Order: sequence, then structure tokens, then C-alpha cells
Amino acid sequence: MRGSEKWFAENVLRVKKCRIAAEELTNEFLVVADNVRRHDQAVSLRRLKARIRADVEHEQSRETSASLAFSERKLAGGVVGFTASLIAGAAAGHKDSLAIAADIADASFRKSAPFGTVLVAVGKNGVPDDVKVIPLSRLARESKMSESQVRVVLNKSGHFLIGPHTFASAVDEIEHRVLCGVASLPLSIEEFSRVCLRTPVVVVTQAGKSDTEHPEPPPPSV
Repeated sequence: MRGSEKWFAENVLRVKKCRIAAEELTNEFLVVADNVRRHDQAVSLRRLKARIRADVEHEQSRETSASLAFSERKLAGGVVGFTASLIAGAAAGHKDSLAIAADIADASFRKSAPFGTVLVAVGKNGVPDDVKVIPLSRLARESKMSESQVRVVLNKSGHFLIGPHTFASAVDEIEHRVLCGVASLPLSIEEFSRVCLRTPVVVVTQAGKSDTEHPEPPPPSV
């Protein structure tokens, strides 16, 4: 092989080696970039979970205070109603005024309102950008509707409603999938709901009883 041909062949080989090295380096950069992206998404999920937990605790505290205040007003109203009815019945000469007063007081005690239900809602833009806490009981009281009616309204407006425990478990599962590279953010409302529907969660209520959160089906896509 003449000198020029040898030099050309050596340079061709050198270029090939450089190209292979560059491709390998590019692949390594892509792997590192993907790892960083997945880590950042996992961090955003942890922050979302912490924010929702704090918001839920805040709303649950408000519900406890509102429920206690309502119970106190109901008790006071029942006592006043009982006393007034007893006096009025006695003044009118009713022999059964005590029974009448007791019935009126009992009716006052039976008056109730929804308290304590706090849910998490995922909107049309999915996770993590469109997630908020819904104080369902408070919305029902303020709108003078039942909790089930408020649920229907929220569902029709495109919200997927779930309990806080189910939400937390679903976020943990999604974080695991993101770190394994089998899921990526953002997650659509349909994708998130599928994770939740496969993640029933048994929680212990304040009364010490076991309860299972059953997520509702997601609203139909528009």
C-alpha cells in the first residue's frame, strides 16, 4: 500500500472511531438527561403530595371546628326549645306538655348538616398541574345541597374525585413508575384515574373502624 493510501485508510479508521465515541458519549448524555428528568418529576410528585396533605389537614381542621360549633348551637337550640315548649304547654294546661316539649327538642337535635368530607379533585389538565383539595361538606352546606349532589356537579365539570389516602397511594405508585422509566409527567386525568382505580386503600377512621376508599369513575372525555 502506497503511503498516501495508508494515510487515507488510517484517517478513515480514526474518523470512524471518533464517530463511535461521539455516539457513545451522546447516548451517555441522553441517559443522564433522562435520569435527571425522571428525578425532577419524582421531586415534583413529592411536593404535590406534601401540598395536598397540608391542604387536606387544614380543611379537616376547619371541618372539626365547624362541626363542634354546629353541635353547640344545636344543643343550645334544643334546650331552649324544650324549655319554651314546656312553659307554653304548662301555661295552656296541657297534661302532656312534657312529652310535647321532648318531641320538639328531639326534632331540633335531629337537624343535621354534612361535616368532615374532604376530597382531592384532579381536573382536565391532569397531574401534577391540575390537582386541588375539595371541602365537599362545606360546599354542600354553603350551597344547601347534599354531598352527592355536589359530587355530581363536580363530576360534570370534569373533575375526578378521590379520597386523600387513595390519592397519596396513587402518587407513590406513579413516582415509582416514573423512577423506573415506565411513566412520565404530566399524567392525563384518564391515566391517573386508572392508577387510582387499581389502588383501593383501607384506612382507619377516627372511630377505629376500617373503611375503604372507592374512587369514582373519571368524567367522560369532552
